[in-house]
Amino acid sequence: MEFFWKDIPPIVGTTENILRILTFLLPLLMPLTIKASRQKIGFGIYLAGVAIYFLSWVMQIYLPESSWSSSLFGFLAPAYTTVIWLIGIGLIGDRLFFKVPYKPIIYIAISTIFVVFHTTHAYIVYTRL
Repeated sequence: MEFFWKDIPPIVGTTENILRILTFLLPLLMPLTIKASRQKIGFGIYLAGVAIYFLSWVMQIYLPESSWSSSLFGFLAPAYTTVIWLIGIGLIGDRLFFKVPYKPIIYIAISTIFVVFHTTHAYIVYTRL
């Protein structure tokens, strides 16, 4: 863990962590129901995204020396594939539990920007390997 946070520029690390908190807190404030067609599509995207994310970690854990895992694209896969299942969550949650203006694009934008910073962080680690 210390290696992964060593020499990460504060703007990257701090922004990543703030967006991580928002990305994981917002779904707790949304009733996640699967009634509308957009929500059903979102659930399918979520399931596909979780499967792809899981496979990206399986490759890193069980085949760390493979050409895939040691390539930039493969090494960064656990970081950038999160955007798929996060977009799925964004399509499922269409409102918050309390009355404030909210649209799914808000969550999708926050989580996508989080993934950009998360992937940037992973890229910085990759360049040190």
